Amino acid sequence: MKPLDRRKARYIAIQVIYIHELLGEKIEKIFEKIKNLNKFREDIMEYAKKIIKEYEKNSYSIDREIKNHLKGWRWEQVGYVEKAILKVGTTEMLYIEDISPLVAVNEAVELAKGLGTDAAGSFVNGILGAIYEEKIKV
Repeated sequence: MKPLDRRKARYIAIQVIYIHELLGEKIEKIFEKIKNLNKFREDIMEYAKKIIKEYEKNSYSIDREIKNHLKGWRWEQVGYVEKAILKVGTTEMLYIEDISPLVAVNEAVELAKGLGTDAAGSFVNGILGAIYEEKIKV
C-alpha cells in the first residue's frame, strides 16, 4: 500500500475515533457509516479497520499511555481532534507491526498539523516522542 493510501486510512480512523469520543456512538456503527459515505478502495478501508480494531482491543492501555505522558496537561484540556490523532498514532506505534514506529509518529504529527490547532503538531510530537522513547527506543 502506498504511503498516501495509508494516510487516507489513518484519516478515516481518526474520524471514527473522533466521532466516538465526541458523541459516544459505537465505533463499528461509525465505521460503517463512513465506509458507506466514502468510496475508498477496499485496502484503504481494511487498513483503517485494522487500526480501529487494534485501538478498541487495547484502548485502556493506549489511553493510559497517552495520559501518562501529558506533562502539564489534563486529559480534559486536550481537544477531541488531538485525542483521536494521539490514539491512532499510539495504536500504530505500539500495536501495528508492519509500520515503523517512527513513521507512525511522523504521520500523526503531519495529520495534526493539518487537522488540529496551530500547536497540535508540536503537542502530538512531544507526547508520541515521549512514548516512543520510553516504550520502543532501546
